[in-house]
Amino acid sequence: QPAPQLILLLCATNAAALQLQPAPQLIKRPHQQPRVILTTEQVEKLERSVAAALPAVGQWAAFGGVVSAFTGFLWGWAGLPAAGLYASSVASGTAWALAWDHIMPGGGRRVAEMMGGTTVGVPCSVRDAVAKTAAAAKMPAPAAYIVPTKEPNAFAAGRGRDRVVAVTQGLVDLLDRRELEAVVAHEVGHLKHGDTGRAAQAAAMLSGLSAAKRAGDRMVANKRKEKSDASVAAALAAAGAASSAAGLLLRLA
Repeated sequence: QPAPQLILLLCATNAAALQLQPAPQLIKRPHQQPRVILTTEQVEKLERSVAAALPAVGQWAAFGGVVSAFTGFLWGWAGLPAAGLYASSVASGTAWALAWDHIMPGGGRRVAEMMGGTTVGVPCSVRDAVAKTAAAAKMPAPAAYIVPTKEPNAFAAGRGRDRVVAVTQGLVDLLDRRELEAVVAHEVGHLKHGDTGRAAQAAAMLSGLSAAKRAGDRMVANKRKEKSDASVAAALAAAGAASSAAGLLLRLA
């Protein structure tokens, strides 16, 4: 057995060694900032984009419901040929109208000029009202048009760089500057919120629905000349007329 003095010596040595060892140091790591995926501004912008797209989505959903309902009705009543003719007529007519509206430049200006509008001789009150309200809406100022007619009216048309605001001479003569600015602000609001684009979209849909009626009418006329069965053609014309009437609700969608 080891001597008591040796045991005491070993204990003292171990205690001294423990005292000489440095104390463990805590490693300080820099504070890490949380990772931001989307900023508040980006979220708000996304919410505005979604809110702006919802009316157009609803409009297309209503259009699809009308077309599907009448296609199914024709399929059950007059068979697959009538249903196919109806669906293809509506699809081709809508696609053509949309393509014309997007491909042909100057849609808003074209509409204003078709109504007799011109950029020559636009009163300063109209130009100032358009520029002022557009600046307040934080958007590029649309082109100002004057329509030389006594009827008090105003409208907006076009999209993107092709946007216009037109007022009639009768409206300018009837309203004072403050009232005129209120009317122009209303029309600029339509441009700001994309109402003119949805109106053009609804017009294209109605054009497609009317194309089915026109195709049915032509087929009925040909069948009468040939003195053959016109039941399929009559069904197509009837479905086209009914769906065109129902399609007027698309302006409210």
